[in-house]
This record gives sequence, C-alpha cells and structure tokens, in this order.
Amino acid sequence: MKILIAPGMGDIYWVFVKLKTMLEQQGIEKADVYLWEGAHPSRSGRSVDYVKRVPFVEYAGSYDEPPDQAFAECYQGLTTIIADYEQFDFFMCPNGVMRRGHDWLNAFLPEYEAQWQFELTSVEEPDYRSLYGDYIVSHISEESIYRRYWLDILTDETIYTMYRTISHRLGVKVVLTGREWDNGINNRLMFLDAAHSMANESDSIFVDLSGQTSIDQFFALIKQSKGVFGVPSGATIKSVYFKKPTFMVWSKRCFEKSGFYSSLVNPESHKKWYNWGVVEDTPPDQLAQSFCNLVEI
Repeated sequence: MKILIAPGMGDIYWVFVKLKTMLEQQGIEKADVYLWEGAHPSRSGRSVDYVKRVPFVEYAGSYDEPPDQAFAECYQGLTTIIADYEQFDFFMCPNGVMRRGHDWLNAFLPEYEAQWQFELTSVEEPDYRSLYGDYIVSHISEESIYRRYWLDILTDETIYTMYRTISHRLGVKVVLTGREWDNGINNRLMFLDAAHSMANESDSIFVDLSGQTSIDQFFALIKQSKGVFGVPSGATIKSVYFKKPTFMVWSKRCFEKSGFYSSLVNPESHKKWYNWGVVEDTPPDQLAQSFCNLVEI
C-alpha cells in the first residue's frame, strides 16, 4: 500500500494515529509512506527520520511536485483522504477539518480506532540530565506562520521574561531548540540573556541547541526534560505523545477554532500533561505560570 502524506511531523502523526489500526485490520504488515516535500520545499526532509522510527511503515521517498487542488482540498478544506491519487493508493491529510474545528477522528477513517500512543523503535539516547541538570525544552519558531501571528505580539523581550520566570520558579535551565531557520530568535534570546547575566552577575538560563540535534537526540531531550513550552508544532505535539508536561502558546488569528487546540493530541492528556493559552487573551506572565503549574502537578 502506497500512501502520500503532508511532510510535517504533526501531519504524519495524525495520519499514523488511524493508519496503524487500518493496517492491522487489513492484515498489512507495513505501508510504504511518501512525504509530499514539494508542499514545503524549503524544509524538505525534516521528518524523514521520524517516519523511519515507526515500525508499521516504510519510508519510501519524497513526492516533489508542488501542491495542487487535491492538496488544498485536504490541507485547508474538508476532504481527509483521496484514493488513487497519482501513483499512490491514498493521499491522507486530515489537517483541513482540524483547522476548521471539526471532529476529525470521525471525519478521517472513522471506521478505525485511534491509537495515539503507537510505539516507536527504540534507539540509544544521550544522557542530557547529566549534562544540563534539570531543564525544560523551548520551541519558539521563527518560521513564517509564527512570525506573522505570534512574534508580532510576543516580542523577544517578552519571551525572554517568560523564560526567566519559568527558570526561576522551577529551578531549571531552558534548552533552546529548533531547526536552522529558528536560529535568529534563539540568538536574540541568548543576546538578551548575556546582557542580563553581565548586568546582574548571574548565570545564563539557556542552553542553545537549535539546529544541532537529530530527531533521535531531540526526542531524548524531550523525554528527559521537566516539560516543553512553545508554539504548536511537531515538537510540542510529540512532547505530548511522550507524556511530558507541555504548554502550547496559540494565536486565535491563525487557528481560530478552539477545537483544534485540543483535538491535535491524545484527549487523555488534557489538563494532565497538556494545556494551552491564547496569546491575544492571556498575559505573558500567566502563560509562564500556567506552564509551571502543569509541571508541578
């Protein structure tokens, strides 16, 4: 079975939540998965290693054609699956119904049970606790969608103040993560921290690992952390999967339907190890304190 999927880690995870049951019931050991890298060519390949950790699929390659009407119907509209698309048996993508606040579990492969906690193949992990002590993971991206809807409200100074609040209340370091395109904001946060540390003769609160970790190393960072704070992304979606305290900062101007805030992760996580706040409605200090409350449950 050949399946085409949108290339983001969240895009892939949502499909796999239902795909595992589908394959089991049809007696198929593995599906061949292709990623529609042509949809986001500047970030091509970012999720390949994640797919390779999933035991019920085989990474089969990329699909490099630009997005077309079929992609738009699924990624932004109400279609969740298209059979016999190009050379593939299925193009699967429930993103559109999720963005619109619909019950995507009943819209996408409704006959199959959701398996939110499907296993990943294990790998040897670095011991990050011995390197950094207690820490939380930060994922504040500067990729275009976040720059338009988040970072024009949350200034660098505001983000830095939130992290100082978190660091001091929890007694933790803040590990900055992201891909190469996130280096800009992380460098600016490091600059603010260096200035504060010099003025107050205090230690840095940050460890900057942006652009320096593989998928396996990043997953290890999350699993050994006290929690994860950041914008909605593959990083924060997977931290919920690993059952780490996760606080997502949302913008109602981007995904205005509150149903998306809760439907993108395991429902069992709500208010236990996952919570969220809307940046337009919530003071920054309250966002930081809400995350600390979640970690301390």
